[in-house]
Amino acid sequence: MKLRIFTNLKAKNHILTGDPMKIRVLLLLLFSRFLLCAQENCPDFLFVNHLVNLRDYRLALEVLKEKNSSCGLTDSVNFLKAVCHYNLKEFEHSTSYFSKIGRNSNLYNASVFYSSDNYITLKKYDQSLLLLENYTSNSLKMNELARFELAGISLLERNPAGFEKYRQEFTGLHEDFSNEEKILTECHTRFLEFKPKSKLAAGVLSALIPGAGKAYSGKWGEGLSAFFIVGTLGLVTAENYFKRGIDNPKTIIAGGFFTVFYVGNIWGSVLSIERYRNDFYESQDNIIRASLHIPLSRIFR
Repeated sequence: MKLRIFTNLKAKNHILTGDPMKIRVLLLLLFSRFLLCAQENCPDFLFVNHLVNLRDYRLALEVLKEKNSSCGLTDSVNFLKAVCHYNLKEFEHSTSYFSKIGRNSNLYNASVFYSSDNYITLKKYDQSLLLLENYTSNSLKMNELARFELAGISLLERNPAGFEKYRQEFTGLHEDFSNEEKILTECHTRFLEFKPKSKLAAGVLSALIPGAGKAYSGKWGEGLSAFFIVGTLGLVTAENYFKRGIDNPKTIIAGGFFTVFYVGNIWGSVLSIERYRNDFYESQDNIIRASLHIPLSRIFR
């Protein structure tokens, strides 16, 4: 979902649709309030606004190259550059410009949290942790938001102790992220209760009964398919062996196919456990990332 500037105040009620893990907040709703004033002193901002609404972020960045220090709007120019790179999915560049925004700017809080969001998207969780651990604000809500984000990042890092540390500061008092606090706690519980299952057990089961290992991993359809394929090849091989002998070409060919599929059935069962684990962690990580992102869209709008 692309980020766009809306100078029409009704756009604040615009509904986002799309892949829930790719939905991006309209950061420029925050910036547009500044932009309306900036246009009076810097007419080029009107053109930049037009370019961003057309999603021509490259050209907008070209125009902004000359606006680094003009009109005394350095922080705001850097913020707009960061947003353009954000829309282009150039998260490293986006973070670079967010980091240039001064602490005294009214855009500072948004820049810190969206920098953290960029790092999370890039799976650079250690940098996101470092950024938020060093963040302080005079606002109790902003400090609690930082602790909430740190709790979620700890889950992404598979650090239950870190999550417990930050969860102790959950208050449930801020409706912008009180529901997400509950969601993170539920994810933490699921992590603790998750049983990853054994690759060895899956392999042994499939060696004894073809497809049993995949059924063990929850892939019943694949397990039944493997059972019928390997079982059929085994019967064909046995039939040729008893009718034609072990040296008969048909027996050798059938036996070769049986061996390949039998071994593949065992190896596939081992891999199915890996996939089972990855699917679980990926689904939980998607929930966590969404839960960390959604409060930003509510607060910085």
